[in-house]
Amino acid sequence: MARPRSNARTVKETEIKLATDSDSLAELKRNPNLRGRETSQSLVTTYFDTRDRRLAKAGVRLRLRTGHGRIEQTIKTHARDGPSFAVQLEKTCLLDRPKLDIKAFPKSNRESLETLAGGADLKKIASTKVERLRRTLECNGARIELAFDFGTIEAAGYSRNISELELELKRGNLATLLQFIRDLPPGFKLGWSTRSKCERAFDLADGLEMAASKAVPVSLKSDMPVRTAFQVIAWNCLGHLINNYLVGIEQRDAEAVHQWRVALRRLRAAASIFDRVIDERPGATLPAEWNAVAASLGQARIIDVVLDIIRSGATKEAGDASLVLSLLKRVRDQRYDEMGALLGSRSFQDMLLCT
Repeated sequence: MARPRSNARTVKETEIKLATDSDSLAELKRNPNLRGRETSQSLVTTYFDTRDRRLAKAGVRLRLRTGHGRIEQTIKTHARDGPSFAVQLEKTCLLDRPKLDIKAFPKSNRESLETLAGGADLKKIASTKVERLRRTLECNGARIELAFDFGTIEAAGYSRNISELELELKRGNLATLLQFIRDLPPGFKLGWSTRSKCERAFDLADGLEMAASKAVPVSLKSDMPVRTAFQVIAWNCLGHLINNYLVGIEQRDAEAVHQWRVALRRLRAAASIFDRVIDERPGATLPAEWNAVAASLGQARIIDVVLDIIRSGATKEAGDASLVLSLLKRVRDQRYDEMGALLGSRSFQDMLLCT
């Protein structure tokens, strides 16, 4: 039997996830600046959806988690205010046994799940097993919880490692959390990620690799203050860039690079349109950073386009085409190395965090 439905609670969660590798995460654990009240947990999480992923398509995640002497089931959705990839709503209730029971949720949540499922069964899609070390720190009036996560994602007979640092704002404002992250060692081994464990688990279950993604629509209201409208647009552009960040870095994906350029172009255009409402702050020099990054991305993109053109017409003069392709690929690799160094630099990480 599920516990009484009165135990269900809704929490607004502001959290930023940093992807890294196991060695870097272990090093961060030893960092003296990241010490605080500490607890450890072994967590097993199971994600559910219909066979055709109706919940995921609606931006809803349903999970069952056991660990630390508790059994919880949770519905997670993106909050309407703030950056959708950092601010989420959680509806959680406690259970007495590790079996999904949507009747334990309040009526409104239960009916929403049933409507989304459309009569289809909710099935186990994937699971994660994580060793989590939690630390709570006080920083400039804010309380920040750090979760060092080591573990695996398991789905469809496959397994992938997890190494990430989650930072959740328990008290205070998002600006303080972002500044705290700026003081961490930046770079490719500690990159801002918008992909949740659930999304990665579903990709593994469906046999999908990380892929480039286009911008999602911006949601504005007619009565929204101008400054708020700019923030919504800027967060949307930033999310667009971060969604493609690791794809471009790890896979050297040409489409991801193109989407980086599109995201930066949108962000620069928004800053130009709203320049009178943007507060003056240390980030006032950011346009120069954007220009430097855009120029580097532009060079790599041009080479990618030329390579595609040559490949598409390289049937009759295969020998000459092969030589040209070889030379261009060498130049492309050099440009991607330069671009990678720039995107992994402290200045670029600062640009992401103070935009």
